[in-house]
Amino acid sequence: GTGSDADRLGISWGENITRAWPVTQLKAQLRVNAVEVIGCAANPASSRARARLIGTFFNTGVPTPGSFVGDVMAQVYLLRDSESVDAPGVLKVEGNAFVCTSSDCATSTLLGSTQSLGTVEVGQNIVLQLEWDKATKKFTFLRDNGAQTASVTYSVSDQIAPGNSFKGLGLRTDLENCASGPRVYGAIDVRYDNVSVNTKGKP
Repeated sequence: GTGSDADRLGISWGENITRAWPVTQLKAQLRVNAVEVIGCAANPASSRARARLIGTFFNTGVPTPGSFVGDVMAQVYLLRDSESVDAPGVLKVEGNAFVCTSSDCATSTLLGSTQSLGTVEVGQNIVLQLEWDKATKKFTFLRDNGAQTASVTYSVSDQIAPGNSFKGLGLRTDLENCASGPRVYGAIDVRYDNVSVNTKGKP
């Protein structure tokens, strides 16, 4: 957008699993072939490009079919930020969980904090895993078959299915609006391979 120097626009692409609700573990190998993100100096936000495993797992209250409000979403992802101080071609590896507060989940509230799993470089293979353990009220994020692990616990109710149920592999760009400078830019090219769910995707 060129109408202001505030906020940003997020756009997602991906492939969703056909039967999402039974899936509690996701695992895949990723390789970033290329990534580039250019931000807007006048915008206090930043532009970002991500590749991720993501899904909704439950609703904290009374869900509305087709709406994300109250749905709890978790993701593990590779991220390049326009304000990164890392060397070119280096992406952060992170995981988080959050409660959606709008019908399209454009706004949300984090459960716990975003967890770091180090970094990865363009051209490097990495295995990402995401697990929901309902019994212990915990989301676990892993890289490279447990070489690094982090988790987030929660206390909200998890007894109800999400209003908008999905699990998938995807890419996302969040690009800043910029009225006072050149147009911003974001692109990421990623190969996904060896995707598995549940027993085979379990840490």
